[in-house]
Amino acid sequence: MQRSVERILTTHVGSLIRPPDLVDPSSERHAAPPELDAARLRAAVADVVQRQVDAGIDVVNDGEYGKSGWSLYFLDRVTGFEIRKLELQPVAWLGRDLERFPTSSRRRCPTRCAASPSRPASARSAIAAARVARDVDNLRQAAGGAQPREIFMTSVAPASAAYNGVNEYYASERDYVFAIAEALREEYRAVHRAGFILQVDDALLANMYDTLVRQSPQRYREWAELRSPR
Repeated sequence: MQRSVERILTTHVGSLIRPPDLVDPSSERHAAPPELDAARLRAAVADVVQRQVDAGIDVVNDGEYGKSGWSLYFLDRVTGFEIRKLELQPVAWLGRDLERFPTSSRRRCPTRCAASPSRPASARSAIAAARVARDVDNLRQAAGGAQPREIFMTSVAPASAAYNGVNEYYASERDYVFAIAEALREEYRAVHRAGFILQVDDALLANMYDTLVRQSPQRYREWAELRSPR
């Protein structure tokens, strides 16, 4: 990671507004659909990288354009999970906000949060490694033309990957979490090998405190320690 004694280097959180043709109209996440035209996606990434450089951003990324969501894109890149479209489960990962702020929660995501539970992603077989080569290549090509000062790429953390997942394959919670971590390790290594800064997103590490501390502070510590980097 570069440093500067002349001024503060500028960057951003990662996700940027998608062009309309990269937005999945059926998704409440307003993110890219899992399958995109390769040439269109490559052009969009080149455009957003150049826009960041033109705006004076020092450390740029691909806007997360190739992802179907900040976290659940993980399910698009691995095998082993099955989406249970006919089953529903409580959205415990949202903590107590549904109780504290029912009106705003219902407004924010009327079908997925307040009005109905979420559809679980069930691990039914061994979880295979994540595939990230397409997004790495698109960002590398875009950066080659725009010449930013530095480049970063976001990846989800094990705690937040498949956050509505249900383990139906592994013998223990530990084995399940470590299988997810091993799959993500391949993604992290690919980002590192490309020479990018790796930014790991882990919203659930904070979100689950609200839910699990109701059982006991120790239960949250057990959950978080299993999923936190050593």
